[in-house]
Amino acid sequence: MNEQILVVDDEESIRFTFKYLLGDQGYQVETACSPEEALERISQREFDLIFLDLLLGLHSGLTLLKDIRQQLPNTPVVMVTGAPDEQTVSDAIRNGAFAYIPKPVRQDTLETITRKALDYRASLAGTK
Repeated sequence: MNEQILVVDDEESIRFTFKYLLGDQGYQVETACSPEEALERISQREFDLIFLDLLLGLHSGLTLLKDIRQQLPNTPVVMVTGAPDEQTVSDAIRNGAFAYIPKPVRQDTLETITRKALDYRASLAGTK
């Protein structure tokens, strides 16, 4: 398993937890704490999956989602939010998010959505 995953969240504990849990599953995980850092990472390599916090300090994850969709159109983006509401979830999906998961994120949920998103990406690439 060499899938590359990027976790974008302004909370260090979330970045650490995702990196630990996904790394333990054999994935290569990088993290970013801001939209600027995320865009820098994306410019350096292509990721197979991105987890993106909906609220990045004063920034909206939806704005970053649009940038990611332009640069990596076949990379699934899973939105992560501590305050899910119907309108925000709808906006995220309409703007190209693969799915969303609420915080706190359960390990089984993280593993399941990771596999589904990576399977989806593989199907787009015709490698599955």
